[in-house]
Amino acid sequence: LYKTKVTDSPDIFFKLLQEQKQWLEKIKVQYGDYVAPTLF
Repeated sequence: LYKTKVTDSPDIFFKLLQEQKQWLEKIKVQYGDYVAPTLF
């Protein structure tokens, strides 16, 4: 969505976003919907 509008944005930016999203999904599976900030 965003990538098509901003063509000159670096791929690394989207790569980081994707990795963050996957990490969050993994955490969600492990700990449920609520994750205490003290875990990190």
